[in-house]
Amino acid sequence: MSGAPVEPEDRRVEERARELLHGGDEASAPVADDADRARRAAQRIIEDSDERTSDPATRDPEDDGVIRRSSDETA
Repeated sequence: MSGAPVEPEDRRVEERARELLHGGDEASAPVADDADRARRAAQRIIEDSDERTSDPATRDPEDDGVIRRSSDETA
């Protein structure tokens, strides 16, 4: 084997890019049409997901950052 070991973060991006390029499962069609675009999109998706996961408002309903709406404000 040659080259540096693949970092877990890089592996996540590559796996997600492959799903975007080839379709993730039977229900999802390919989204990207070339490998570079798929990698860039995968990187953005993972970064957004990680940000939401680390945001305390998404895990703690009592956090001051949580937007609360009454039933009158919902659809």
